[in-house]
Amino acid sequence: WYKEGKLITSSKKVEKKDAGEYTCEASGQKINFKISVKEPEPTFINQDKVQKEVTAIPNESATLSCEVSDGKAEAKWYKEGKLITSSKKLRLEVEGKYRRLVVEQVEKKDAGDYSCEVAGQKINFKIRVKEPEPPFINLDKVQKEIQAVLSQKATLSCEMAQEKMEVKWYKEGKLVTSSKTLKVESEGRSRRLVVEQV
Repeated sequence: WYKEGKLITSSKKVEKKDAGEYTCEASGQKINFKISVKEPEPTFINQDKVQKEVTAIPNESATLSCEVSDGKAEAKWYKEGKLITSSKKLRLEVEGKYRRLVVEQVEKKDAGDYSCEVAGQKINFKIRVKEPEPPFINLDKVQKEIQAVLSQKATLSCEMAQEKMEVKWYKEGKLVTSSKTLKVESEGRSRRLVVEQV
């Protein structure tokens, strides 16, 4: 076999430079061939819509998603180059042309580089894990020990970082709910437990 008059030895795969005129010669006779190399069809489509960097919140789920041109194409997901298998923690989803990796209950260790591979082509992703904001603010102003007078009112109070944040009050490990003697109050960022008639 010859390419443009030059003897060919075996090699592995087709590259752009392999386009050209080829000749098969046997017993002094020749057959001429021509190879034209076309670009492979894109495996991934709508890449401009892919969110390649995801900031995840601890204990919530994070989803990496991409779209493939062939709905039957098999996708392989990797973290730091290591193949991922579907589990409760790392769920691999296929929906039509969409391929997704869902990371459940995100932890710090889930941060890192991920990739989706289909037919030898890859998309790279990154998960960042956001540090949770401390729920309480102005802790130095909180009165943690209260001297209460019998038959009078005592109030425990704290301030939240966010107005809509829900709180639960406990007495010696047991959940406290509003009653005639205990009132749970919420106003703006303030959360109070009022003990009526100590």
